[in-house]
Amino acid sequence: MKTKKMLIPLFLVLLFCGCEQNESFRETKETFSRISFKNTQEFFDTFNKLSLKSYDEQIKWSRMHSSAPFLLHCDGCEDNEIFNMPTSFQALFDKHLEIQINDSILKYVNGEMILISDDEKIVCGNAIAISASSLEQSPTSRTTTNVTFGKLGANHQQECTPYNYGKYKFKYVHELKSVNIRINNQDAEALFITLKLEYKGRSWHEAGESRTINLNLSGYAKVGNYGGGNINVNSTINVAKNHDFLLLPAFIIPNGLPVRVWTVNITGTITHTMNGFPETKWVDTW
Repeated sequence: MKTKKMLIPLFLVLLFCGCEQNESFRETKETFSRISFKNTQEFFDTFNKLSLKSYDEQIKWSRMHSSAPFLLHCDGCEDNEIFNMPTSFQALFDKHLEIQINDSILKYVNGEMILISDDEKIVCGNAIAISASSLEQSPTSRTTTNVTFGKLGANHQQECTPYNYGKYKFKYVHELKSVNIRINNQDAEALFITLKLEYKGRSWHEAGESRTINLNLSGYAKVGNYGGGNINVNSTINVAKNHDFLLLPAFIIPNGLPVRVWTVNITGTITHTMNGFPETKWVDTW
């Protein structure tokens, strides 16, 4: 009987140890899912690097750095704001929309990043605040565009009809997009041009057809009287999704700028064609 009685506490000890190990494994797994950056500069440098890669390359990078990257677990995500950001930004997050900068864990929530503790409670007080915004505005002129801080600019559209392609209508959309990311009271701006193909059923939706896009653009862009630089693009890309093409990498602008407005001057052409359908070729002049 003594032997039988001693088996019970021994079993409980083993069960308790097993639970501790499971909790430790769970913590390790969740920690590994977060992509970690040494500091803010590395975060921006990585964002710029990913912005020059294709969507498939962005996924490959995410899989190398996270056990559960957002780009592979975005189905069912209810935070629609994250989908307004370039995929190069989305690629930085895990499925919980979390990242780690130094020893700080940050979570993306409806266009903002909040500092959270290990138990996922919001930390009050001097939290690191990040905002990442990209909002629409009405179309503006073709060459010189003053874009309100953090909003879209010039929007060019052209409908096309491939031969023998059924009842669907298609259209190309080329639009400027400025992305504002604020980390620890530092504002960074980056300038993209979004290249889309949409089809119309009851409404317009993203099309998945393979396309070739040639960009031949030059000019300059700046925010107020600070930052920015020259734009010099001569590139050909092949895509099957909407693509955000980086025109100017993210750069830090000083706080307290009296005028926070993009000035963009772009000239050149973007040639967009659905592969296999030369009649859909569109030469968009800027």
